[in-house]
Amino acid sequence: MQVKHICETPIILYGDMWGTLIKWLQDEVMERGLFDVHDMDNIFHITSPDRVVNFIRKVHKDRSGIEHVCVNYSKYRLELDQATK
Repeated sequence: MQVKHICETPIILYGDMWGTLIKWLQDEVMERGLFDVHDMDNIFHITSPDRVVNFIRKVHKDRSGIEHVCVNYSKYRLELDQATK
């Protein structure tokens, strides 16, 4: 992700157990400048199996409609954040 050698690909962390990892990335790794806030745009913490499946389907549908699969996933972040409120 950080070296920009791969397309932006969503990283799905499924389950409650990933909350502490995300907090550590934000509080420790990002604070030290080893991880950028934009790197977090590709990480999606989803705790519902239905939401995981729906998310994968949406990403697949969006990607199948474009020639180049590198897309900006911040739009999914907004949708997911609004759905969990």
